[in-house]
Amino acid sequence: MAETDERITGAALTGSAAVGREDRWSDIDLAFWPAAEFGATAPTFRLLFGTANERPPTSAPTAVGLIGMGWLYALHARSSIARGRPWQAEYMISGVRDHVMALAGLRHGVPASEGRGMDSLPADLTAGLTTALVGSLDIAELRRAFRVAGEALLVEVGHVYAGLVNRLAGPLAMLLQTGTN
Repeated sequence: MAETDERITGAALTGSAAVGREDRWSDIDLAFWPAAEFGATAPTFRLLFGTANERPPTSAPTAVGLIGMGWLYALHARSSIARGRPWQAEYMISGVRDHVMALAGLRHGVPASEGRGMDSLPADLTAGLTTALVGSLDIAELRRAFRVAGEALLVEVGHVYAGLVNRLAGPLAMLLQTGTN
């Protein structure tokens, strides 16, 4: 029907179905662009009809960007705990952990964005990060999970930039200590 509608100039299948990984839990990805902007921004794009324009691919996360965001989440986790804002603290601690996993994804050659490669990481790595999950909104639990996530961030940074880990170790230790007082 879409192909016969003169208002629609093109359609594409995107997401897991476009690359043969659809399962019963897959959603249907719909995206609407002006004709001049219609085109692939990721490898999960299969043109159904019309003409796709050349578009720059969405840039993959970089180690530097993930480290910076992990650090930012750590700063906010510490201040959220200090302010007695447990839901915000949980969100920020999870952000630290998620960025650690994305960094590990880059290192292990699996997708690092939107959690897509997390289940492909080595089991020993993910098992160690389960202790960074926040178990409750109790301040002591938030502090514990923050300490684990922060230490994991430092370890992962060390795998990427040994020199940077030395510069971050002291400030991160102070953040983690402040978050536990």
